[in-house]
Amino acid sequence: MGRRTHAQLVLCNGHRELLNILVQYGKGVMLLSQLRAICLATGLYPSGQAVNRAVRKLREANVLTRQTWVDGNSDLVVARKAVFEFLNNTNSRAVATPPRPATMAPYIAQARKIDWLLAMMEVHRLGSPDAIAKFLRRRGCTVFLRQSELLDYYHRYKLYLSENHTVYEAEVRYLEGQEIRREHLAQHLPPPEHSVPQTVTLEQMHLRGIYIDGFSPREKLVHLVFFPGRNAGAKHIMDWVIDSCWWIRGIFPGYQVKLTLHVLDAAHKESLKRSLEARSRGQAYWRARLAGQKIDGMLRLSAYDSDFVNRWCCGVRSV
Repeated sequence: MGRRTHAQLVLCNGHRELLNILVQYGKGVMLLSQLRAICLATGLYPSGQAVNRAVRKLREANVLTRQTWVDGNSDLVVARKAVFEFLNNTNSRAVATPPRPATMAPYIAQARKIDWLLAMMEVHRLGSPDAIAKFLRRRGCTVFLRQSELLDYYHRYKLYLSENHTVYEAEVRYLEGQEIRREHLAQHLPPPEHSVPQTVTLEQMHLRGIYIDGFSPREKLVHLVFFPGRNAGAKHIMDWVIDSCWWIRGIFPGYQVKLTLHVLDAAHKESLKRSLEARSRGQAYWRARLAGQKIDGMLRLSAYDSDFVNRWCCGVRSV
């Protein structure tokens, strides 16, 4: 851990799984209440108080810090640079200082994914960190993959993604170019020339908040989960959904799509339902948009009320 003290190292070793969860699923930032829920569901600590004590000790040792959440009361647990040094078993020079966004939007987006994960843990009875990791990998889930991990994803699932070899190789070349670009930026070198695909990519889908929940070669079905914001209207959503369908048609030829809108609360669900099901050309707007692209029948669309705002934001309506 570079110049970190022996006491910090001992403390990190004692709470390694907690730190792993914080970085792997929260990208180094997580609501304390969500971190506590995962730690209890996986049996890492005997009580919520024990999780709180662990976090407090790590904060006192300058391994973690805190930030106030959108409700003005709850804590965001934030990993300091020392956590990444410890988990990567490297020194300070080899680890970049974690960036801190200027707004809460990236933190809210990540917290929504943690909310999704907790729902999956409950439904599928995932009782250990290892069970969570195996579950996500078995499904081919991309919800928690960083952009830098997508190339490895393509290699790992090549058997399923390379049926259309031309499309597969084009996306792999693009991701290889992105990897070189990141290396150049890290070394403060001019970015290399890099061709951008003319069609949507999995990387672009992630930037829009659309992820692969899982896919089934047996059923010829891809499950997508989409975390739309409250300001995303029906046209905006369907533009991106249609792009996603065309991406799947290229990389998963012959597959159907089941897409779930993971919405913020009941009001959000009702608003989207009204706009997506408004009549257009004699049918629901979302169906008419698909028909216009001649891909009607390819998509099953549903919405799930996560009650995120009430559960994690104390009802703050601005989220």
